[in-house]
Amino acid sequence: MFKGAWLRRLRSVRARLFLSYLAMLIPVIVIGILWTDRTVSNEQVAYKRNAEAEATRTATRVASFLARSRTMAESLAELPEVKQQRVEQVTAILARQLSLNTNFNNISLLDANGYRRATALDDGTGNLFLGDRLYFEEALATGRSAVGEAVISRGGKVRDHPIVTVSAPVRDDSGRAIGVLIVNSIVGELEKEFSDVSNPGGLYSFVVDQRGKTVIHPNAQYADEMKDMSALKPVQDALQGESGYVEFTDPADNLPYLAAYQPVPESPWGVVAVQPLSEVQGSSRQAVIANGVAILLAVLVGFGIALLIGGRLSRAISQMTEAVEAVGAGDLDRQVGISRSDELGRLAQTFNRMTASLKAITASKEDLAREVAERQRAEAEVRQLNESLSRRASELAAANKELEAFSYSVSHDLRAPLRHIDGFSKILLEDYSERLDDEGRRYLQFVREGSQKMERLVDALLSLSRITRAELHRQPVNLSEIAQSVVAGLRKDRPDRLVEFDIASGVEVQGDPVLLRVVLENLLDNAFKFTANRPDARVEFGASQGQGQPVYFVRDNGAGFDMKYADKLFGPFQRLHRDDEFSGTGIGLATVQRIISRHGGRVWAEGEVGQGAAFYFTLP
Repeated sequence: MFKGAWLRRLRSVRARLFLSYLAMLIPVIVIGILWTDRTVSNEQVAYKRNAEAEATRTATRVASFLARSRTMAESLAELPEVKQQRVEQVTAILARQLSLNTNFNNISLLDANGYRRATALDDGTGNLFLGDRLYFEEALATGRSAVGEAVISRGGKVRDHPIVTVSAPVRDDSGRAIGVLIVNSIVGELEKEFSDVSNPGGLYSFVVDQRGKTVIHPNAQYADEMKDMSALKPVQDALQGESGYVEFTDPADNLPYLAAYQPVPESPWGVVAVQPLSEVQGSSRQAVIANGVAILLAVLVGFGIALLIGGRLSRAISQMTEAVEAVGAGDLDRQVGISRSDELGRLAQTFNRMTASLKAITASKEDLAREVAERQRAEAEVRQLNESLSRRASELAAANKELEAFSYSVSHDLRAPLRHIDGFSKILLEDYSERLDDEGRRYLQFVREGSQKMERLVDALLSLSRITRAELHRQPVNLSEIAQSVVAGLRKDRPDRLVEFDIASGVEVQGDPVLLRVVLENLLDNAFKFTANRPDARVEFGASQGQGQPVYFVRDNGAGFDMKYADKLFGPFQRLHRDDEFSGTGIGLATVQRIISRHGGRVWAEGEVGQGAAFYFTLP
């Protein structure tokens, strides 16, 4: 008898609800553990991202600082006075620039042998020999600007403070390197940019030069002494051009740290952002404790709620059971006296209505009509939503069309002011030249060249806009014939060029003949242009199979490009070569990409510096 009573209790609704609650605790606890683990992981990821952001922010500021020095060096190296090494005029120019820029310590001009010919501030050393410095040798060897190591200044505006030297080659009119222009920048000016930075949790960053010597550090003693950090793992990786995270122990205090490291863009320097590992681990422990307390409180509160709700449900269900048994026995006047606003209350009301319906044995036409009305209302709402979506799509198409028209109008309206600038500059040079000094005439010539370059860019933009707006007419197109026609035009325009062209025959596609001619004109003209410095220049057009479809290409053995810049090739105004090397507007490849995309194809490029380039495209 005792055993039977316990079995009945276990089979009761209250007991089953309690057991169900216990069963639900298992996934709750598992979820809590997983949540805690994820929270700890997110905390660690957040610390890593904060360190990475700090490293990136520091690297960006340092790169900007070095870029200002590089820009100044390259600009001064292009001046005619510097190229002709007119010492007195160069000295005056350098002195004027030094007085205008507080972050420069000194500016000097070295000849091709490394001797100083002119300097903004004369420190009494005369024709000082600097030809053994790395920045001098690198600028002459590569023909590009170079960033030297940080050193302690012994002259110039400041003494006994760290400075960094940026160099740029000086070339004569034939392109031969005849000297180097160097700019000494005061590192202390860069340190001022970091004085307002405040990072939580002990996070800080420091900068090292290519030798691993400290250039910027929150510890002023480290920066003043240019402490050697080259033994640290993150410093070694950053100077090798790598980016990432690492945990390491600092020999200075024998404490573990989390570091994010990366190189400074366009320089041989590196940046390391450091945070004590104790801060990361402490935050994780706090997250574990907080989540554990939250899970425990949830279990206790849920247990109490389960007991309370279980008792109320058990009593209500007992009343329902008694009423059902009575109706089953034939008592159709039996009503359930449960007054609740939850599901059990609605169940009791439904039961009471059901008993009334059983007595009447009729169906409720009103309920059926209400269901039909609800369905009709839902269908009407769906129709309204479809109409609204169609209207919005039409409005979006009209807005895009207006935007294209506006872009075309703005580019078109820029041409007249540019012609005025060029025309009046030309009048000043021709009619008032004797009233201007050499520098004034040179500045006016700069204005003319800039306005003419801007007009060419506007013309290119207008061409790109016309191609975007032009209607596509698909028909059979013989690309081989178009390529032969383009090559004939190139040979006619430049009969002095000896270029071997290999044009495959019988290459036919479906597309717009006018737009596809523009594609081949741009690709073949680029290949023709970038092989100008090759005595054995060769340009090839053909087709091959790739991934189940034809792939068309234009290949050359010209200047080529670095593949890490491949993603910039097809953007408007993106150029990888200077104007004095190869002319152009930077719109041609953007035009090619736009036309191929309109045809439903894709275009990409492969290349290697000095070995040539290949441009591929597909057409569906």
